[in-house]
Amino acid sequence: FTIIAFSFVPAGVVSFVCMEKQRDVKYQLVVSGCSRVAYWLSNWVFDSIFSLFLFGVSLAIFFGFDIETLVGEDNRQATIPLLLLYGPAAAAFSYSWSFMFKNASFAQTTVLAFQVTFGFVATIVVLVLKLFDPDQCKSCNAWAVNIQWLSRLTPSFCLGNGLRLLSLIPMKDLAPLSGEIFGNCKSVEVGYENVIEVKICKAGDDLFCLGLNIVFHLLLTLTLDTLGDTP
Repeated sequence: FTIIAFSFVPAGVVSFVCMEKQRDVKYQLVVSGCSRVAYWLSNWVFDSIFSLFLFGVSLAIFFGFDIETLVGEDNRQATIPLLLLYGPAAAAFSYSWSFMFKNASFAQTTVLAFQVTFGFVATIVVLVLKLFDPDQCKSCNAWAVNIQWLSRLTPSFCLGNGLRLLSLIPMKDLAPLSGEIFGNCKSVEVGYENVIEVKICKAGDDLFCLGLNIVFHLLLTLTLDTLGDTP
C-alpha cells in the first residue's frame, strides 16, 4: 500500500504542468526568452527537491516501525536509493505524459490510476505468476519476467517491485542491489517434470531502471515539446 501513497506524486506533478499549459503560463515564459530546456529542467529540479520531503517522511516511518526487511542493515543500502530516485523519476514520467492531456484534473486522475495499476496491481500479478509451479504452468514464470521488464518503464512499478523483492527474498548471501543487469543474481532450478532455471535477484534492476526512467522521460519530454507546434 506504500505504492498507492507514492502514486500521488506524479499525479500532482502532471496536474501542475497541465494547469500551466491551460493558463498559458508556459507560453508566456517561452515567448519571453525562457528556453524549453530551462523550463523543463527547472521544473524537474524543483520537483526533485520537493520530493525529498516524501523521502524523509517515508524513511522516518520505516525506521520508526523498525521494518527490518526494508531498513535493516542488509537492505537499507537498496531501500534508501530506491526512495531517493523515485521522486525525480516520477516527475520526469509526468512531464512526458502531460502532452496527452489538455485538462489538469483529468490528467491527474488518469496518471494516478495508471501509477496505481502498474505500481500495485502489476507487482501483485508478477508475484502471483512466479508462485505457480512450473509443472502446472510452465510459461507463467516467463510471463512474469516479461511483464516485470515492460512495467519497469513506470517509476511506481520499479519502486513497488524493488521493495517487494527486498521484503520477500530473505537470502542473506544475496546482495540487496543484485540484479540481472549487473549479473550478480543466483540461479535455482524449480519443478519436477518441467524443470526450469529461475534467477533470484533483489532490487538492483529496479534501481537501475529508475535512473533510466529519469533520462528516458526527460529526453522524451524535450523531444515532444520541440516537435510540438506551440510552447
